[in-house]
Amino acid sequence: ELRVALEEAASDQEIADAIHSALSKSNLLPWRAYWPMSPKGDADRERLWPALRLLADAALGDPSGHAEALDAFCKTWVETAPQSKPDPARQIAEFLFLHLAPSDGTYIRHSVRQDFWLEAVGSRFPDHASMAETYRDELRFMQAVRSAFEENGLAPRDMIDVQSALWVVHNYKDEEDSDAISPLLERETIEAAMDAYDRFRQTGEHGEI
Repeated sequence: ELRVALEEAASDQEIADAIHSALSKSNLLPWRAYWPMSPKGDADRERLWPALRLLADAALGDPSGHAEALDAFCKTWVETAPQSKPDPARQIAEFLFLHLAPSDGTYIRHSVRQDFWLEAVGSRFPDHASMAETYRDELRFMQAVRSAFEENGLAPRDMIDVQSALWVVHNYKDEEDSDAISPLLERETIEAAMDAYDRFRQTGEHGEI
């Protein structure tokens, strides 16, 4: 539905309306994250709408451009949405990447990222100056989780399944239902998958991931 709406949009306003509609119908993002771009929001639309169009174009295009597109959108968001921070823009961009490129894009809540990175890697998530580098590390981590799931007999269809699994585990990790998944997030498993993903990016080794 979102892809069709974006492809049929004839103006920046229609693109913005399509994205806002998709965000408001989803429970992935808290409404406060995208409120500045809502009809009653206070964002500078003359500057934000073109940036949103470029972001949508990137989400529909080559995934290799996602990180830089996210970084550019975050910078514009901070400049055009009063008193806003980069993270809401990161979430909006990742929402588009996840839904328009579900095999290659990813989305993760800040709290989920912080908790699981610490649990799986043993250190805090890196505090990057660049939102592009933040996204690259998020994608690296989520690809590693996907690989770990697959190696342990699960079959996530795409990154939407991976995101959903982590969200469930994060919300209910103290309940019995999470016991089947939590062991897959053990440090050795994730670190090995992240190392394999790094080698794939650098040399093409482990192309099956």
